[in-house]
Amino acid sequence: VVAVVAYGVAGYRVIEHWSFLDSLFMTVITLSTVGYQEVHPLSPMGEVFTITLVLAGIVAFFNLIGVMTAFLASGELTRRARARRMQSTIDKLQNHYIVCAFGRVGKAAVAELVRRNSPVVGIETRADAREEFEDAGIPYVIGDPTQEQVLLDAGLARARGLICAVDSDAVNVYITLTARSLKPDLFIVARSSNPESRDRLLKAGANRIVSPYVVSGNR
Repeated sequence: VVAVVAYGVAGYRVIEHWSFLDSLFMTVITLSTVGYQEVHPLSPMGEVFTITLVLAGIVAFFNLIGVMTAFLASGELTRRARARRMQSTIDKLQNHYIVCAFGRVGKAAVAELVRRNSPVVGIETRADAREEFEDAGIPYVIGDPTQEQVLLDAGLARARGLICAVDSDAVNVYITLTARSLKPDLFIVARSSNPESRDRLLKAGANRIVSPYVVSGNR
């Protein structure tokens, strides 16, 4: 649409030698089909140009309508509005806990934090986890927790603690390194599936290591 307007203004200026304001006014009333008479009498070449401008405008506006219809039908507008509301909720949190991954371990951690009335934010890469977070009644961020921006969106700068509950020790090491570099005084609890990963997680900056298999075996 912007390109068509620019085309119209340029055409009237070059063909009819009108001022910028007259060219813009003529272009707008032509594309909007308002029906005012011409700003100045048109030459035959100007009339031909006006026809091409009308056709270009029709194509542009129908394309615009198609794009907007597809945008609304896809639910993207709703998702963006929900994401903005969610981010606004997270931005108000202070001294909260961030739980990375909403699997069996992550859900158990969230349930315990909620039971203790501790504010918590979940991070999950799976887009279909939205409903699970909403059922749990906690704010969330859909994204990769190894990315700095995702952790910052979850309020890492204001967080009290971070729980790395991903079922991959390598990913938990990376999350720990990233979080520790962003907030040196953050308390980090990391899940470890393999005993040999314990030292790596401690070197990465984890304050506490929890192995679900060792804990369940001890019990």
